[in-house]
Amino acid sequence: MRKLLTVALTTGLLALAPAAHAVRVMPGSFTGYAFDQCLTPSQEEMDVWLEHSPYWGVGVYLAGVNRQCDVQPNLTSDWVAEQSRKGWRILPLTVGRQAACTAYPALIDDSQANSYAAAKAQGRAEAVTTVAASEAVGLPKKTTHWLDIEDFDVLDTHCRRSVLAFISGWTSKLHK
Repeated sequence: MRKLLTVALTTGLLALAPAAHAVRVMPGSFTGYAFDQCLTPSQEEMDVWLEHSPYWGVGVYLAGVNRQCDVQPNLTSDWVAEQSRKGWRILPLTVGRQAACTAYPALIDDSQANSYAAAKAQGRAEAVTTVAASEAVGLPKKTTHWLDIEDFDVLDTHCRRSVLAFISGWTSKLHK
């Protein structure tokens, strides 16, 4: 699976990863093309992309209960530090629970009780796993993370509102 992403974000902070490699806040100041692959590419593949493509950003499937590539042997703190050193912008992706009106294995609770409180709680829990995974690979605080919510029927009111509650819970917990 390959997607084309265009990102324009500005940050400029540096932080130290646990392995004592200077890893910039990701993606940092970046406007350009990015790609993602289910399995994080090897160093050799990253070097080929860097030399023979217009891409400077790479999406990595970092976390999430619905992440298809849950075994990521290349996604380590050393890999992250090396990509940072070479100028790559890393875009960490979380494929968390998906809309209740879809057929994914793990779904967002679309119960309306207490303004979709269960969905918000699920989002907060997903953010905790996102942060833990991010820290484990040496991504510094203030790194931008992406939540991958796949296509769903936005006309289904309870489905849409529960997704928005989930995203709200994820975002607020991630910021804390």
